[in-house]
Amino acid sequence: MRSSSPLVSMVTMRLRPGGLRGCRPTGCSRGMIAARSRSTAASTTPALRMFSDGKDDGPVLLFVHGWPDDHQMWDKQVAHLKDRYRCVTTDLPGFGADSDEYDADVEKNGYSIDEIVRRLERTIEKAGNGEPVTLIAHDWGCTFSFLVEKNRPELVKRMVAIDVGGAVEPGLGSLIIIMSYHLWLIAAFRVGGPIGDVMARSFARLVGAPAGARVATARSCYPYYHYWKRKLDKSQGPMGNLMPGAPLLFAYGTAGYKRVMPFHADWWAKKVNDKEGSLSVAMTRSKHWVTVDQPDDLNRKLDAFLEKK
Repeated sequence: MRSSSPLVSMVTMRLRPGGLRGCRPTGCSRGMIAARSRSTAASTTPALRMFSDGKDDGPVLLFVHGWPDDHQMWDKQVAHLKDRYRCVTTDLPGFGADSDEYDADVEKNGYSIDEIVRRLERTIEKAGNGEPVTLIAHDWGCTFSFLVEKNRPELVKRMVAIDVGGAVEPGLGSLIIIMSYHLWLIAAFRVGGPIGDVMARSFARLVGAPAGARVATARSCYPYYHYWKRKLDKSQGPMGNLMPGAPLLFAYGTAGYKRVMPFHADWWAKKVNDKEGSLSVAMTRSKHWVTVDQPDDLNRKLDAFLEKK
């Protein structure tokens, strides 16, 4: 059934598939082309903005936030872990301290999922100095981190995903709520300016985002826009269900609205428990921001997971 909604029309009017032009050079193998492309991409792709704290020669923990947050969301975890690890927190482009680097083109179009994944890969390469790191992620950071581990498993030693799983299968009621707020934030991104900022911040306040008033802006809503752009662009292929091969700690909130709107499929969480060295755990006093709602409990879970050999 084709929707006549003005909002849906505004959201989808620019989501047109694009083709990849070019040809494979004669005399080169597919592996050589892939290696050359990866090397070129690594040399030209900027890393995310990084903030390092803790033990300089310790194992690297790299933290990736979601919407609407920045590197400061991890303060309580860094304070707890920095005596044993090198804690590298990051800002996604257009969030927090990185927001001053937006240019006119990015203001209009944001960053694609693939662009963020490439930047995260480059960040790991720089932070890890050639060694795999432990990724600790929340919200959109989980999606980006799952894709990095899928594309470049050699970069990831183990993972911690907080409140967003690699597969989501909401019921009808949850689906309506999720689609509604995704459309709202996509609209905020496309409208932009002060009106878009008000739309983004009003939703951030509604869901109790700790940094919402400070970080939520229209331009920071680009992950929602590009997620659906990718879904509608059949030429890019589906992201599919994502289950990392690396050991995984998955911690998710079950309080408040999270009782009826989990951001993971039950079967996926159970499958995590079946993975060697992995654990799925419900944080019963947390909503979406487990790092804020149950910081001490989460830190204990992190200790137990990170100390496993």
